[in-house]
Amino acid sequence: MQAIRRLDEVAERLQSLMELADDNGHTLLAYLINMAEVEARYVADEHRKHLKN
Repeated sequence: MQAIRRLDEVAERLQSLMELADDNGHTLLAYLINMAEVEARYVADEHRKHLKN
């Protein structure tokens, strides 16, 4: 469970960084950060599914 919480925290931080990059006109950087955020959330969700089974 701690790993899942950590992934959620990472995703939240990445979201903040993405917004900051986008606000400052760094569109490509924001896109790449967004991809990492989506991946972190996906991994956390997959771990949650695995723990339920």
